[in-house]
Amino acid sequence: FFSKTYRSETMRAPGNGLSGLIARKIMSNININTSSHIVNTFLDVKPGQTVIEIGPGSGHALRPILNAGPPTRTIGIEISQSFRKELFSVFAKEIKNGILEISGEDASSFMHRTLETESVDRILASNVIYFLNPLQKYLDEFYRVLKPGGYIVFGVKDLVKNGDPSVFVNLNW
Repeated sequence: FFSKTYRSETMRAPGNGLSGLIARKIMSNININTSSHIVNTFLDVKPGQTVIEIGPGSGHALRPILNAGPPTRTIGIEISQSFRKELFSVFAKEIKNGILEISGEDASSFMHRTLETESVDRILASNVIYFLNPLQKYLDEFYRVLKPGGYIVFGVKDLVKNGDPSVFVNLNW
């Protein structure tokens, strides 16, 4: 329960138990301010764009993304079932109205299966690059779906360098 590997896996995809609840609360508290800062400072969302957030967690960046545009299409790709449950609750109206889509599929697989080449304006991936394995597969898919002039914003925290390197596989930024 207290091993480095267990803690690292819980941070990657928090479950529904006590450790998952604690991990979600920690991540939410840490990311609440940085998420909106990243969106407002670096993402530059414009009305009519297609925007993807990979690993939205509690949705702290999704709200400013939706408020900035609104984008034509906004997609949150979240592998954690417990975070998806939270997103479905917090953004029920936006999901019902077709403003926001939430997927639990792997980001690369989802994009490959559902997105046309050069169809996305912005991708946000805060605190997820550590887990993308193999990284090149994801980068290739991001490059494929981005429109000319589109871009991706990665957010990282050095704190994860203390995690299990078999879970946090990309730590050399």
